[in-house]
Amino acid sequence: MSCHGQSVWQCPKARNALLGLHAHAQGALQRRMHDADALRRLGDMQRMSGDFTAARETYRRLCVLRPGDPCASWLYAIAAGHLLPAPPMGVRAGPFVRIPNFLTPLEAERLLSWAQNEQARFTPAKVGPSGKRRVDVSERRGLSAPPKACNDIGAWFVPKIRDVLPTVSAQLRLQGLDDRQIPLTTVAHLNGGYGRPHQDSASIIGTYYFHVRPRRFSGGDLLLYDTKVGTGEYDACAFSRIAPTANSAVFFPGAYVHEVSPVVCRTDRFVDARFSVNFALWLKDSATA
Repeated sequence: MSCHGQSVWQCPKARNALLGLHAHAQGALQRRMHDADALRRLGDMQRMSGDFTAARETYRRLCVLRPGDPCASWLYAIAAGHLLPAPPMGVRAGPFVRIPNFLTPLEAERLLSWAQNEQARFTPAKVGPSGKRRVDVSERRGLSAPPKACNDIGAWFVPKIRDVLPTVSAQLRLQGLDDRQIPLTTVAHLNGGYGRPHQDSASIIGTYYFHVRPRRFSGGDLLLYDTKVGTGEYDACAFSRIAPTANSAVFFPGAYVHEVSPVVCRTDRFVDARFSVNFALWLKDSATA
């Protein structure tokens, strides 16, 4: 099912399809343990649930049943965190690299303290291209710190990004990234915060997650939709769910449609928000000045 600009949570057909997907796949597997179509459906449901350990094993079995299938190899590489093979044609799962323990415990604590101290500088987050950015709560609801405020953390945070770029670019098959300037944006999603499905012009989007522990919110997952790159077409019934785990960073190509699922906070306190540091990288031949 292809949708344009509509969240899976707002699409009744997509929601109903998801409700029946898992039961159908499980039933098919019980009847026929070597049913490749059922394995594919089961792996997709596990991926949409955020259970990549289970999805990895399911897609591995799919590769055994369908050796040489580019879709099966692609899905297994994503779930297992392996180097990507050649991409399959058409709508395909969005690749990503997730790095746990991105900062040291002291650095992570320092970042959270910085965000709390900068609360007064957070204003409604904007959407749109540079020079035409605007507040539009139908597309995005959150609070964002201005780039100048993020300069305080950039001196020690940006080198962390540069350290992992060789691994990230190799795994995502994107070489030649421009890392000379990496502007940072810090976002706080409080109760009711979200981001609607969209694409970005950047070659790679990066997000670092942080929050108080124990976590005082639910939701706020990154949903990375299966996308036909170059067209904006995506499948509202197929995505990878990536939880906003504290002190982890996620990198993925901006060409894949993605959204932030709605956040539900236990309190209205700023400190209990879902925080993220967001950044973007372009290829050197397409980087903006």
